[in-house]
Amino acid sequence: MNNQANNNQLCKLYLVRHGETEWNKLNKIQGQLNSPLTAEAIKQTKDLAAELKHIDFTAIFSSDLGRAVQTAEILALEHKIKITTNKLLRERHLGILQGSYKNSQTQKLREMIQNLDNMKRLKQIDSQTKIESPDKLTTRLIQALREISLSYPNEKVLIVTHSGAMRHLLKKIAYPDVKNVYQIKIENLGYFVLESDGPDFFLKKTHGIYLRD
Repeated sequence: MNNQANNNQLCKLYLVRHGETEWNKLNKIQGQLNSPLTAEAIKQTKDLAAELKHIDFTAIFSSDLGRAVQTAEILALEHKIKITTNKLLRERHLGILQGSYKNSQTQKLREMIQNLDNMKRLKQIDSQTKIESPDKLTTRLIQALREISLSYPNEKVLIVTHSGAMRHLLKKIAYPDVKNVYQIKIENLGYFVLESDGPDFFLKKTHGIYLRD
């Protein structure tokens, strides 16, 4: 997995974060719980759809969570393509954090989880926290992306997913030296472009994504 590719059979994957949700506005942790898009997000998603209109997508995939599907439906209107949902593209399951407000207490818990993630120890306590490990998350994401890439060689595919999933995937394939995945900031409707031959992934472009201290 690196940043160079020459194979003309590569599939080009556009991974997009869903639009802003009501829970995003309320500063609530979503995980695999659902929250609808805001009115502003719907407008912004239509703007992104217009921006991506010129790209000849062969297929559109989405996480099966409502906010991702709602985003994908708007983006798909410009391309007249039926959306395929896939549970493997879901956000990371955040267990006991899901549905809670982001505050000093949850921030301390998130920092503890991040430390355990870094030490590869979260799986030892996941029965208590119900939080999905980063390895399990990235394994299922990569499985989905490899299947898509092999099914659409030399084609362009749009995929709508989630910020946590995208952060861990970027850390795995492009930013291995990042110690804390929350350093990878992904705006609502931010996206990155990968090329893949199935086994490997090559980061080609990012939009609305940046690294912070």
